[in-house]
Amino acid sequence: MPARPALIERMQAMLGQGKAAPIKVLSPEEALIEDMRSRHGTRLVQAEVRADRLLMVLDGDAPLISAERARLAAEPAGGIPPVEMIDRATWETLQRFAEMGIVAFASTATRILHCTDADASLPMAEPAAQAA
Repeated sequence: MPARPALIERMQAMLGQGKAAPIKVLSPEEALIEDMRSRHGTRLVQAEVRADRLLMVLDGDAPLISAERARLAAEPAGGIPPVEMIDRATWETLQRFAEMGIVAFASTATRILHCTDADASLPMAEPAAQAA
């Protein structure tokens, strides 16, 4: 029979050292974004908190966005900032206008909650203004 310390070491190795998996607690807006991801998948293009508003961009038509607005309006806020929802075409137009200098976005801290890889190259905030 192996010595007691060696046996304990082997048992710990088999059980993964007894370390518990970390659990991430989501903020109310992060929980909403997770729900939107599960409901819409890749149609959720962007989600960010800016100027005490939650901006969501959906790749969908007007009826889809209207239905989501109505669904969110019917739910209790639960600590979620007011939600603004736009379609992808509007989002891309705003980005083009910002790049051309036609419009400028408020230089408030921005917290990106979701961003598709395709849109990562077109940030809506100055890097220094983004909050971690």
